[in-house]
Amino acid sequence: MAICPFYGYRWPEKTPVLQRGCLGECGLDFDQNGPCSLEASGEAPDYFRCPTAKRMQAALNAGRWHISFESPETGAETFGDWLRKNQR
Repeated sequence: MAICPFYGYRWPEKTPVLQRGCLGECGLDFDQNGPCSLEASGEAPDYFRCPTAKRMQAALNAGRWHISFESPETGAETFGDWLRKNQR
């Protein structure tokens, strides 16, 4: 099970709202819409272990209440809400 809010999402240009993309896609890969780097190396997607997320940590934390994810199952959820529910 993917434990990453960016997994399977795409981040459209000039918007804080991520939209569903392809399964395995990394929403933090703005330029290429490429695959999850952990999954590509044979590991399960995990935001808390992700090297891409670690490099972007300061910007993600600063925008945690502005960044959100659209999902037909859950509606809109901010990154800050996701972090609060998934603290380790």
